[in-house]
Amino acid sequence: AFKIEQNKRKRQKNLFQILASNEGGRAIIYSPSKVRQARELHQEKEDAKARDISSKAEDKVQKRLAKEEKERIAELNRTRKATTKKEKDDAAALKKRQLEEIRIAREFEFELR
Repeated sequence: AFKIEQNKRKRQKNLFQILASNEGGRAIIYSPSKVRQARELHQEKEDAKARDISSKAEDKVQKRLAKEEKERIAELNRTRKATTKKEKDDAAALKKRQLEEIRIAREFEFELR
């Protein structure tokens, strides 16, 4: 288990290996400016990694908010549709009742004659 965990971890290049790769195998003299340059390069990489992580987190939040908004709109549409269906059904039932009353009134008049 320990070996598997070690293999999972990504090893970072040494600060000076980054500079050595730029030199192409020649002898390297580590002057203060080179050390500063290596540290700045390392810091830039760390900053880029942090920006990437924060942008991914922000994207995740935006997607979640968009999903919630979409669900809210869908729920609104469902309730609106249910309300209009109920209104139509009520109107149809009222019209049916009125027609039935008219029919009964006509039959009553016909029987009176």
